[in-house]
Amino acid sequence: MDAWHRNHPGPVQDKTTYRRFLQSIGYLPPVRASVTITTATVHAMHYHQIDVAAVQTQLAQDLSASDYSELQDELLVIPVGQVGDCSA
Repeated sequence: MDAWHRNHPGPVQDKTTYRRFLQSIGYLPPVRASVTITTATVHAMHYHQIDVAAVQTQLAQDLSASDYSELQDELLVIPVGQVGDCSA
């Protein structure tokens, strides 16, 4: 990155080229249009530094359509347990 800035002094003139450079060295992840932004996605990307789109893509490649559907169903089930007497 230092070499790039030495070769291109001053403010960045060509932002598209600069973005491609940053992506090529792994500083910026590639832009993916298929990510749905949710609170969970922001949490995963920020706190755990997980590339959610890459995980979704990998899951889709690794699992057949029926397995993927089944996995989604299992992940989206809200566990509800028996509630006993909650009085003090």
